[in-house]
Amino acid sequence: RWITAKLEDMGDRRQVEKMYKEYQKTGKVIRTLPEDDKQIREMHAKEVRRISLKALNAEPIAPIGTKRTPVFVPAEDYAGETLTSVAGIEEEDEDILEAVEDGVEEAVDEAEDVYDDAEEDEDFIEEAEADADGDDEAFEDDAFEEDEEAELGASDEDDELYDDEDAVDLEDELEADAEEELEDEAEEDHTPPAIVAPAAFRRRAPSLTFESPVVEAPSVGPKTAAHLARAGIETVGDLLICDPDEAAEIIGVRHITVDAIETWQMQATLMIEVPGLRVHDAQLLVGAGISSREDLANASAATIFELAMEFLQTSAGSRVLRPGETLEEEEVEEWIEMAQETA
Repeated sequence: RWITAKLEDMGDRRQVEKMYKEYQKTGKVIRTLPEDDKQIREMHAKEVRRISLKALNAEPIAPIGTKRTPVFVPAEDYAGETLTSVAGIEEEDEDILEAVEDGVEEAVDEAEDVYDDAEEDEDFIEEAEADADGDDEAFEDDAFEEDEEAELGASDEDDELYDDEDAVDLEDELEADAEEELEDEAEEDHTPPAIVAPAAFRRRAPSLTFESPVVEAPSVGPKTAAHLARAGIETVGDLLICDPDEAAEIIGVRHITVDAIETWQMQATLMIEVPGLRVHDAQLLVGAGISSREDLANASAATIFELAMEFLQTSAGSRVLRPGETLEEEEVEEWIEMAQETA
């Protein structure tokens, strides 16, 4: 709650709540991941784990801190020589491993020596800070940024996961600290608080606009965009105002029919009128018979979900979701809420 309260964007807040809800329910975060994270996960399964995304999603939850051993496949470098993986080191190469371990131990010892020296110089640092005349805050900010960068760098090199209970405890502590700060401020300042509009009323900018290139419209790829350009359709606005019959006749391509153009118009309209909708959201909604914000805001989640599931069984609908993705009724309810918020 403390984390989501800090998010002003309703879309970001809803995304975090969805991810946390899925984690509480399944112990994993797969379906509610943002699109870019889903692509990274798919590439990780293919390039690192060398398994299908479906197999990765089906894996049981491993104990906290468990590391996955990557699958190394021999590859040839640019000179044509075969590269070997670390996993292929045989027993006669144990000396190399021991040397690496010794190097790590030496690095740790050096770091400890630096830390000890820093402690010895603590008095000197305090005197320097006392002479800074107001530079304390800047010094603390720089130190905080350096510590934060060091923590981020360490997290990239360390694959261990934090314990879930520790994360929950940390969140509770942060929330308690925030409440104490609010209470202290209330005691010191008795002036009436300023009236601030709730975050729910902050409008989210649409991901698609009339000025967007037509290639960004749902279901329109680069090849289709090139065909549409022959009819003067270069932006999403051009697509929405064009006459489907005339455009289809000018283009003269078999798959760009009047029905197809009308479908693209409805999908683009939904994304513009309901900020927060993604491409496949609009495709599923139009497949379920929803063509405008008003239709979505007044519809039943159960009805849309049922019709969308039927659409997914068709040849056109089967291409909407990625392998391993599913549609949940909760997601449909969120679409309806977004449409009602933008009314």
